[in-house]
Order: sequence, then C-alpha cells, then structure tokens
Amino acid sequence: MNASAQVQAGEVVLISTTLTGQFMAALNLSFWAGMAIALPLILTQVWAFIAPGLYAHERRWAVPFILGAGVAFAAGVAFGYTFVLPAMIRFFWISWRGRFRPCRMSRSTSVWWLHFWWRSASRSSCRFWRCCLRGSG
Repeated sequence: MNASAQVQAGEVVLISTTLTGQFMAALNLSFWAGMAIALPLILTQVWAFIAPGLYAHERRWAVPFILGAGVAFAAGVAFGYTFVLPAMIRFFWISWRGRFRPCRMSRSTSVWWLHFWWRSASRSSCRFWRCCLRGSG
C-alpha cells in the first residue's frame, strides 16, 4: 500500500514530541505555502527595483534567465514529488518496519539548546548596547 492510500485510509497519524510541535508544523506549512503563493508578487517587486539600473542589452538577457530558472524550479519540484518522494517513502517503510515502537521521547536536548541560545543572544545584545553607549559618550 502506498503512502497516499494509507493517509486516505486514516492509518497515518502525525505525532509530536513537543508541546507545540503540531501547532508549529501547521504554522510552518502555512508560512511556506504563503511564500509560494506570494513569490510572483515579491519577484515582481524585486524586478521593479533592479530593472531601472540595467542597460537595455542586460535587460534583454535577464528575462530568459528568470523564465528558465522558474521552469527549472518547477521541473525539479515535479521530479522530486513524482520520483524521489515515493522512492524515499518506500525505502524508509521497508527499512524501518518492525524496528521502532511508539515510546515517550525525551526532549531535554531541545531545552538545553533553547537555554544556550537565549543566554548567547542576551549576552550579545548587552555587549552591543554597551559598545554603543560607550562610543556615543
């Protein structure tokens, strides 16, 4: 049975090992979907900013490269979704079968990293403001 048939049959369940894991997954998916939908407008604004600074012969070469990059990106996404994703799912399904059992996972490492980054950021910002205040006086 392939992955999409399992999802449709309700056999696949999204699990989370953190308190906010499922919310963050939905937020992450929404963000990237929004970026994909807004990308044409964003690129139009970038082009409107860059185009006045280009010579006519440079502008003439830019359009084919931009269109070619868009086509290559779409072809890469289609290839990955059509060929790579099913092969990857099949590989992991075969190699992981029977090796893992549901269990409670410890996320103490993520708490440690959060503490580490928070302390690093607060120290850096304190040093930054100290240098700014010292330099202005």
